[in-house]
Amino acid sequence: MDALKSRTRLTSRLLSAFIAFTFSFTSVLPPAYAQSIGALNLPAPGTMVSVTPGFTPIHISGITINPDNPLQFDFIITSLILGTLTSKAKN
Repeated sequence: MDALKSRTRLTSRLLSAFIAFTFSFTSVLPPAYAQSIGALNLPAPGTMVSVTPGFTPIHISGITINPDNPLQFDFIITSLILGTLTSKAKN
């Protein structure tokens, strides 16, 4: 019983010492940035940003399931630009 208490006390003292050392070390030397701010490829503040091209998502209008293999699907995909059936993708 005393061995367990002394082991627990030693573990908690070591953990407390590690946490105290870590906090004191970070107050002396502040942590660095995780990434460079210049690497984000952002325009300078106040610069006019051009308009990006429009995004038109595709629409899955139907699924055909193969009766012989129920895990084989045929997706019927339509484009929202034309509103018509444009392709049939298989997986």
